[in-house]
Amino acid sequence: MFSDYGKELLRSGIIEAKAGDKESARRYLDRAVYISNDHDVLAEAWFWMSQMIEDKLEKRKALENCLIHDLRHARARRALAILDGKLKADEIIDPDHLPAAPEGLQAANVERFMCPKCGGRMSFAPDGQSLLCEYCSRNQKFTAQPGTANEKDFIIAMATARGHGKPLNQQVFHCEGCGCEFILPPNQISSTCVYCGSPHVVDWESEEELLAPDGIIPHAFNQKRAVQLLIEWVESHRIKPEKQVELPRGVYLPLWTFDLGGEIDYVG
Repeated sequence: MFSDYGKELLRSGIIEAKAGDKESARRYLDRAVYISNDHDVLAEAWFWMSQMIEDKLEKRKALENCLIHDLRHARARRALAILDGKLKADEIIDPDHLPAAPEGLQAANVERFMCPKCGGRMSFAPDGQSLLCEYCSRNQKFTAQPGTANEKDFIIAMATARGHGKPLNQQVFHCEGCGCEFILPPNQISSTCVYCGSPHVVDWESEEELLAPDGIIPHAFNQKRAVQLLIEWVESHRIKPEKQVELPRGVYLPLWTFDLGGEIDYVG
């Protein structure tokens, strides 16, 4: 009986809230919270209560009470993320009306880096944290560090365009020699496997849909250091290569980040 009455009070409170009568809505919702012992009713009542409150501290308290009764309440978690500055209200999208993706190739922002010491060309160092002159080997750290691939809350991300990314058609190279796979740039008609060195002609009739990675794992050291470490390892194991060893080739590895949640029963 009390459960049904609590649902009626919640329903009346939501109606008043949608009608814009905050005072009446709060009376119904307060009453629903007081008499109900149903977690679903309590979670929804506290959420709608938070929508009637202007004070940020009181709003936060109402949202936290909502999550106490339903930790996976998506709207409460999004509202709390907005309060915490982790999400902007204008970033929330309608999943049934996603923003149109740009068509064709997009112009990239291009910047040329010149060495302040010798005027030579500077390129990214393998660690991805600095620029290295190709002539005098001057190393210049970035004043602003590149962004990192941080983990995103699944429920919050699903409210934004980031959670509705569409896979892109990519040309995936499959080596017939060692079985490795990696992505090729557009219009490349031949390739050499970076692992086993076998040459291949690319078949452009086969493409795969892949989600763009969240980041790329940089190298820990450059090619010169890699050669030095390889020599030290060979000497420490007393290995005598039968053939001349080729220079190592670096490969940037893509990175996807995601969180998973669920429930599991156990006896202990």
